Formats: sequence, C-alpha cells, structure tokens
Amino acid sequence: MIPEPDLRARLAETLRLAPPGALRLFAYGALTWQRNLRYGAANAATLPGHAARHVVWDETSRGTLEAPSLTLGLVPGGQAHGIAFTVAGAEDLWPAWKQEMRPGHYIPAWLPLDDGAPALTFLADPASRLFAGERPEAETLALIASGEGAEGTARDYLSRTVDALRRIGRPDPVLDRLERALTAAAPARSPA
Repeated sequence: MIPEPDLRARLAETLRLAPPGALRLFAYGALTWQRNLRYGAANAATLPGHAARHVVWDETSRGTLEAPSLTLGLVPGGQAHGIAFTVAGAEDLWPAWKQEMRPGHYIPAWLPLDDGAPALTFLADPASRLFAGERPEAETLALIASGEGAEGTARDYLSRTVDALRRIGRPDPVLDRLERALTAAAPARSPA
C-alpha cells in the first residue's frame, strides 16, 4: 500500500500534467457504481485502444493475501466502456484516487475518450507485483467465484459493473459473458 503523503504527491504531479480543459476521470469498474468522488457531470464514455479485463490481483478489497482474487485493469487492445466524470479539482478527485491508486497496481494516464477529449484513467501496471495478466477464462471464473475480501465478493463486483455498463447503454461483451458463465455455474449467494 502506498502511504497517503506519497499518494497526495503523485496526485499533485498527475494534475500538474493535466491537459487543458475540463478535468475528467474515466471510470470503468467499481467507480461506475460506487462513485467514490464528488463530480459535476457523469456521461457514458468509451476509451478506444484499451479494454477492461481481470488482470490485477486483488488481495484487499474482494480477495485476501491468502486467497487473492482478480479485479479489473485496463490493458492495450479493444475498447473500454465506462463513465466520464467531470470534477472541479484535487479534493473532489481525492477519494477515488486514494481508492484506486493506494494498492500500487495502476498507472495514471491522460487518454482521449471517444469524444476526443482527454480523461484521467488508471491503467494496469505490468511492472506491479499485483499484475496477473490475462488468465485462462476457467481460472478467471474460478477466482471471481471464490473471491471475497473486506469490500465484498469479486462476483458482486463483476455483477455491479456489468449492471452499471448496461444502464448507461455500453455493455462489455467479455464481462457479460463472464457474468453469464458464473450465473450458469452457481446461483448468487443470498446476502447474510
């Protein structure tokens, strides 16, 4: 975990490199439904050239050190669907930045969305010890099915992400297929 002073310094440096115009954050996973930031506008968006895939080990949120699961990260190729949030500045962005950057498995990047305007997004860091890379689908499904951590299950994370993308009219066929496979294999557990 990256200490808070280092996180704040990295956020300041990232914002210093922001392109001119509105400050936007592209969300493609939990932030599409958790919305852990203050924002002025939220619009459906697509990031060309990158896809959201289960390529990052999750040892804290929906997995543990003893039984890690997988979470989404952006990798080159395809396209990622999500939400572009417009924020006023660093303090509005801070809760999302802390959540996403603290584990140390993402790289912040300013990339153009489908409307041509740039947005800050979080790419999977292939140099991180938490980078799992693409796994065989059967292994990915097993890890999602069994993943559980301090913030819930990996299965719920996938389901909520799929639902959020469907609601904005930009479903991800790969994530949809994973969710259908998990549902077919075993019904969701009832909340305790």
